[in-house]
Amino acid sequence: MSKAATLRHLSELGAAAFDIDPFIEFTRREWESSPTDVLESVRTADLGPRVAVRSSATAEGLEPSSSPGIFATVLNVDTSISLDLVEAVERIFGSFAKSSSTMSLDDQRVLVQTFVDDVSVAGVVTTLDANRVPYLTVEYDDRTGRTDSVTSGLDAKRLVLSPAANDIPAQWTSLCEAVRIVSTELDRADLVIEFAIDREDRVHIFQAWDRGRTPVASASELHRAIIALEGQLDDLRGTRPRVVLSDMADWNPAEILGKDAGPLDISLYRHLLTDLSCREARRDLGYSFGEYPLMVELGTRPYVDVGRSIASLSPGRLSPTTQSTYADACLSILEARPSLHDKLEHSVLFTYWPFRGHGALVERFQALLPSTALEELSGALRVLTGDLFARWSDVIDGCSRDILMLDDWRRQNRRPENLNADATVFIAEALEVCRKFGALPFATVARLAFIADGLVKEMAAAEAITDADVKAFWCGINTPADEFLQDLGSDLHLERIVERYGHLRPHSYNIDSLRYRDRSDFLSRLSTGYRTASRPDGATQNTVIDRALADYCRAELGVSDDSLLTSHMLSRAISTREWHKFSFTSLLGDVLELIADIAETGGLTRSDARKARIESILAAPDAAGVYQAIEAGMSRHIVLDLAYPDMIRSHRGLQVVESAVPEPTFVTDAIVEGEVVVLGDGDADPSTIDGRIVLIESADPGCDWIFSRPLLALVTCYGGVSSHIAIRCQEAQIPAAIGCGTATYAALSQLASIAIDCGNGIISPGGESWTI
Repeated sequence: MSKAATLRHLSELGAAAFDIDPFIEFTRREWESSPTDVLESVRTADLGPRVAVRSSATAEGLEPSSSPGIFATVLNVDTSISLDLVEAVERIFGSFAKSSSTMSLDDQRVLVQTFVDDVSVAGVVTTLDANRVPYLTVEYDDRTGRTDSVTSGLDAKRLVLSPAANDIPAQWTSLCEAVRIVSTELDRADLVIEFAIDREDRVHIFQAWDRGRTPVASASELHRAIIALEGQLDDLRGTRPRVVLSDMADWNPAEILGKDAGPLDISLYRHLLTDLSCREARRDLGYSFGEYPLMVELGTRPYVDVGRSIASLSPGRLSPTTQSTYADACLSILEARPSLHDKLEHSVLFTYWPFRGHGALVERFQALLPSTALEELSGALRVLTGDLFARWSDVIDGCSRDILMLDDWRRQNRRPENLNADATVFIAEALEVCRKFGALPFATVARLAFIADGLVKEMAAAEAITDADVKAFWCGINTPADEFLQDLGSDLHLERIVERYGHLRPHSYNIDSLRYRDRSDFLSRLSTGYRTASRPDGATQNTVIDRALADYCRAELGVSDDSLLTSHMLSRAISTREWHKFSFTSLLGDVLELIADIAETGGLTRSDARKARIESILAAPDAAGVYQAIEAGMSRHIVLDLAYPDMIRSHRGLQVVESAVPEPTFVTDAIVEGEVVVLGDGDADPSTIDGRIVLIESADPGCDWIFSRPLLALVTCYGGVSSHIAIRCQEAQIPAAIGCGTATYAALSQLASIAIDCGNGIISPGGESWTI
């Protein structure tokens, strides 16, 4: 059944739940044969003075991307102006060239329909998600009043509804009823429906078609799986009055591990960092020592327990009562503005004395904290900050010594060649060294680096330093990425480059992601023409920052020693953090490769090994036991891909999955427009990103190779204001939008080109005018 035939069928139902607005359809053959006759039929079809011109090609619903926005849509066309109508029709036919299918002149169809104005929300709803799970997924725009913004990649928000959800937001009840009727009438499981809801709450259906896929589970099976998640959430909450989970707060598992992390990725991250190391590091710096691990698992997804995270980032001098009150206040801020969950430490709580002083605390917490608690928090933050500054250089020196200890151990303890009991001994010892001399000091210096980054941002916001000072600061920091890119452009022999950097891999905890050295000719194919950001005179610029820091310490902390905190100390913290990350991931990589070899020797794959948990591997007495642990992990692995929200506060969040509207971090003030290239984890030809806007879900040090190419800009799905990739873009002065969220990222991934206005924080489809 064609799309037009489907609309006619639905129109004949006379259903009260939705409207099918008047339309006509014609083929390219009819248009080319007699455009005058087609135009006349449009004018006499009683469609109204203005129409929407849409694609109705039979191939659109069969595209691999399953995107209804592959082809063009032209809105608000005046039917009395022939030229406008002709241009709109030709634009639709011209967009059919984007199809990967071969279409005949009769397959290329255009639908002209009454234009719907006074729209409150519009978008696309599907009845199976990308993994063929029977969720109702709504991608929508409730801001612009346009009916094509979602299909064109603008203003995409996302709502995912379980079939059994009984607490559907009121604004969606009419749409859900319309979808129920359409699904029942068409008797299809995999529908795509373009819709709009006007300000009188009338649902208008523009197109509906079946993609022809079969679901992997029934609605009842999905409901049982969600009920199991709700039980896990109750267990995590325990006796606490409320629990908030986030996949991008604090140690940001969505960015570091990705949305499809396996049990091995997650358990390694917990073992090395979030279960103990980061809590110990914070305690040793003067913060509270949390009783519980910071990261938890719900189903197959890792989350940060935000309440516990806030507690671990509170000054250790706070009384238990004030700490609890403070944590509740922070959670209230986050619940009121969920989009801040990836900016927890910048926009919700304070982890050091702010550059603007007591006024900043009052501005944020006066309405949420009693005056006594606010005063106690102020005093504790002042003492904590002064102590951190006094110990700053000693802490970094200690972390630097740990880097040397880790590197020495790795040189003296090469991984065993024979896969016997020695293999499990090496795995256990290497991970303990990695935790003690890698992850623990990394977590320590990462806290100082975060403070350094925050102070630079605060000084710039207060206009105590200029944009040029900020640029000079970031360009003056030495990191492994800088040396890597410099070595690529030097006369250094390729074997030496492989020796130094071959351990790097995109997504350091993912055993499925190959190291640089194992990617065929990857390093040799990288450009030697690294586009370096200009580096102003560091001494002049640093003096300005030093003066601002001295004024801050004197006015806010009562310390007149101008050397208490300097720009050199700030940059050293950031540099040391990056070198620690570089070193301990090399030893982590050795462990992953040994596990992969054990799996492959027994006929299993890296993907199989990724389904095992590290605690099972560590409990194995020998390589045969590791192999058995992998097999056990394969049998336990959950197949059904559930929809997980970015942030969870209650059972409802698992039935009604609403993605927080993101507030991306934009880098530089540049305006750029260009072609899009979506970068995955597989072997990529480095030249494919040249001169293009690169889209990548998340990026860790293993992705730094992209800066060796002349990319135009960068967009990520995940990543916070102080994430690795945000800092790299600051250093290289690459225009970027970091952490734009799942819905927006998915929409942008479908576009051929996009425009980014970093200064004003705007991302839009390339080559389009969006005057509302």
